[in-house]
Amino acid sequence: MIHRTTQKNPAGLSVLLVDDEQLNLTILETCFQTMGMRVLKAQSGLEAIEVFQRKLPDMVLMDVMMPGMDGLEATRQIKQLCGERWVPVVMVTSLYSDDDIVSGLEAGADDYLVKPANFQILKTKITNIALVIRQQQALREYRESAEAEGKLAMQVMERLIRPMDFGEKLQHWSMPTARFNGDVMVAGITPDGKMQAILADGTGHGLAAALSVVPVIEVFYGMNAKGLPVEKISRELNKKLRKIMPTGRFVAAVVLSIDQSAREITVWNGGIPYAAFVSAEGAVLHEWHSSNLPLGLLDDAKFEDATEVFQCDQEGFFFACSDGLLEAENAAGNPVGEERLLNWLKADTPDRIGYIAEQLFLHLGSPAHDDVSFLIASYRPSS
Repeated sequence: MIHRTTQKNPAGLSVLLVDDEQLNLTILETCFQTMGMRVLKAQSGLEAIEVFQRKLPDMVLMDVMMPGMDGLEATRQIKQLCGERWVPVVMVTSLYSDDDIVSGLEAGADDYLVKPANFQILKTKITNIALVIRQQQALREYRESAEAEGKLAMQVMERLIRPMDFGEKLQHWSMPTARFNGDVMVAGITPDGKMQAILADGTGHGLAAALSVVPVIEVFYGMNAKGLPVEKISRELNKKLRKIMPTGRFVAAVVLSIDQSAREITVWNGGIPYAAFVSAEGAVLHEWHSSNLPLGLLDDAKFEDATEVFQCDQEGFFFACSDGLLEAENAAGNPVGEERLLNWLKADTPDRIGYIAEQLFLHLGSPAHDDVSFLIASYRPSS
């Protein structure tokens, strides 16, 4: 790839020669063939457009004065046909006043060459243009390859996260800053009926952050299906991430278990900035502060898996969010912050998750600089 972007040899590239004089075409054709280029020819503006659409040359040499459609109009139409693809057009004409040159450039020409053409100058121009074309081709190939790899990675992420429909019992909202989301929420029901979930926030954002949370998904699903408690899930997640994550990468997470029959909510919080239980009336009854380090930072011997259990007899909901929500800034540089978030949580609305998202958009006024994610889990203790 590096070799292709620095190659200046125009050999193998195709050029469309446009001139109504057959002798001029023959002379130019011989010149370009000695450079190893594939030559296409047209003797009018209309024919040039037809050949261009059919053969898609890499560059065009365009005469200006031709019967019917002149070179200026042909250049305009060819440039429109290019779309996002860059195809250089070099005007080759006997018109050489400043106004003529300006007219050619305004029509879309990339360079100008006065007849009779100096072949040394022509070859130098074409060689330099070939370098840019090769660079453009290499960049396009790189972009297409990156898009294909990104699409594959996205498909893998989507298949890893199993479809879930808990209705109002558990809702999740997320807004990534890039194509890939470094925040993820997965949940499931244990064999004994507990609802367990994890909200994880990988370092940074984009593909690197998304890859950081991939191990979280399968470990959580596997351990939750066995009915293992929050303590063991968090410890196993830490061991897994500690083993595979490079230095400087970690995952902030809150691991949640709601047992409505036992009337308790169990939480392990490592690096999630805000997690709380809010009553149906909007009062914050309990907060789980980040008393642990994020996952993947500590060896297993130093890892703390202690959880905090909240006994509750009131209806309400559990809320947790990634730092992207609290740190989201408006145009004046003011973050959402905890006080503003608490006001949103206290709002009397049937669609709380939609309301918070709406308030966030109103606050931002422009895209956030970090992934934003939050979850709401309803709680109705069994009678």
